Amino acid sequence: MSGLSRRGLLQAGAAIGGGLTIGVWLPTGADAAVRNKPFAPNAWIRVLPDDRVQFVLSPVEMGQGVVTSHAMLVAEELMVAPQKLECVFAEANRAYDNPAIGYQVTGGSTSVKTAWLPLRTAAATAREMLIAAGARTWQVDEDDCFAEEGAVVHRPTGRRLRYGALTQNAARPSPGWRTWSRSPPGWRWWPRGTGRRCARRRC
Repeated sequence: MSGLSRRGLLQAGAAIGGGLTIGVWLPTGADAAVRNKPFAPNAWIRVLPDDRVQFVLSPVEMGQGVVTSHAMLVAEELMVAPQKLECVFAEANRAYDNPAIGYQVTGGSTSVKTAWLPLRTAAATAREMLIAAGARTWQVDEDDCFAEEGAVVHRPTGRRLRYGALTQNAARPSPGWRTWSRSPPGWRWWPRGTGRRCARRRC
């Protein structure tokens, strides 16, 4: 695995109604110079106690396939099948401005490019925090644990804990928790595609 860029600001905490919420804000342009500006996420990952995983989609789906592409980015890092991810469309909010254009708009073939780092960072952060929570629960070394199919697995014993069972513990990260991105050669869904998620409904 390779370390993910730390240019972004990460935030983790308990979500409304319980669960684990991860947000990412990547400063661009003038914002980069204003470090004390209120935190304004442009990508969110929420893992709920009932094992549902949600992500906020900031561009508008108009048939170009961003629901599918963004779900695949989250899936590769969080180790949850894209079909099991819930897409939540972003509200009208300056927090979701397109950083390549400067306001909240979909266009210019920028959707995947501007989401590549924020969504992967948010999903990778959630994954590592959930792994750390599993290790704390079992009182084992984090390096002996890994994420797989929406669960944390203890490699030596085969014990498993679903993400939903770890959300409250994961929302309280240990000092020194880390964020790692998964290496593309190990990706499962992005290289081969999954089919358009919303194509059938649109037809």
